[in-house]
Amino acid sequence: RNLKPIAEKTGTHIHVIDNTNPAQIEIKIIKGRVGNSSPGKRIDEAKFQVDKLLKDIETRNQRKNIEKVEKNVRISDNSNHQKATPRNHKDNDMKEKRKKFKRKMPHTTKTRQARYF
Repeated sequence: RNLKPIAEKTGTHIHVIDNTNPAQIEIKIIKGRVGNSSPGKRIDEAKFQVDKLLKDIETRNQRKNIEKVEKNVRISDNSNHQKATPRNHKDNDMKEKRKKFKRKMPHTTKTRQARYF
């Protein structure tokens, strides 16, 4: 879908060969089309535009991956140190804090009661 405008502007036929690894791009000149520039220049222009398109797609995919990672990571404050933890660990952190809190409370109340009585 993105190669068709490039082919029309440059007067070339662009075909992607999928069965090779990595995929290869084949650029041919359309002979019936009359252009202002020579066939070599038209092929060079098509190569340049295809390379630019591939770079744009690559940066777009990297940006999507970064956004996906940012959505799945949250910042949790552990004393003065901040750590990035996955979102699915959020419930576990809260459960651990509750357990620690429950463990400390009975011990501290018993010692206070023993001191005052």
